[in-house]
Amino acid sequence: MRVFALAVLVLAAPGWVSFQSVRYHFQVGYPSGWHRANTPLTPYLSDPHEILTVGTGRLLVGGPRCAQVPVNALEAVGATGALVSIQERAAAHGDTSFRPRPSRFRFIPSANLEIPSCLAPRGRPRLDWIPFRDHGRYFYALVALGRAATIQTRDDALRVLDSLRFTARH
Repeated sequence: MRVFALAVLVLAAPGWVSFQSVRYHFQVGYPSGWHRANTPLTPYLSDPHEILTVGTGRLLVGGPRCAQVPVNALEAVGATGALVSIQERAAAHGDTSFRPRPSRFRFIPSANLEIPSCLAPRGRPRLDWIPFRDHGRYFYALVALGRAATIQTRDDALRVLDSLRFTARH
């Protein structure tokens, strides 16, 4: 079992928690009512590898169908929940799907057609798959929103993405 990282956890803005991963060289904020996975939910995935998952519901490891996404956690999102998972890819130089990190994230309906087939056909959350690069590093953001998620939940998921701060790896 891999452990995510040595970390620093402090309170940030009111109602938000700030988390810093020393191992993966990033900082993020998320609502204090959300949960953060302490270990990867995709334990058999090596490239890309999961560096962060936060969400409103139970963050369950693995799943019966696909090793590349946290199937059990995605299926536990529920009608009103949300999940944000960040995976880091090894150097992907020349891959034009990794655009520079946007100044503000927005949802992009998933171009990754593989993910929906990993989930049970009923009650699937809305999925967004956002490849981006930052500080010479390559990432995928997977965002799941329940079909009845509130505007506040959606905005919180975007705020989580916008709060991400990466540094270059040495």
